[in-house]
Amino acid sequence: LEQAKFNLVNHYLLVGINEQMRKFISLLELLLPQFFDGALEHFDTLDAKHAHLRSTKKKIPPLESTLERVRSDKIYTMEREFYDFAVEQFENVWKRTHDESGEVFLPQQFHYEKIKP
Repeated sequence: LEQAKFNLVNHYLLVGINEQMRKFISLLELLLPQFFDGALEHFDTLDAKHAHLRSTKKKIPPLESTLERVRSDKIYTMEREFYDFAVEQFENVWKRTHDESGEVFLPQQFHYEKIKP
């Protein structure tokens, strides 16, 4: 689990969350514009046409006994902890690149000044 967290932080520019797909695409467009320019606009046009594909029409909730059994599983608890960590990392990137209203806010990352010999 610790190795997975380390890898997420050190080897991936960004890991998205399904529940926040629009924010994820927005960040990709911001961080890698040469590859994702226009991706958010394209996603928004797909959203209207294919919204029915992203939701379950007849969702049957699981029994409480089933939920308890899943929650007590060691592998599930580790996966859940990793998922929560990934969500936290995603939110941190969002907060560093956007203000409270959701507008892009990238503070100057570097300061260049001339050095005279």
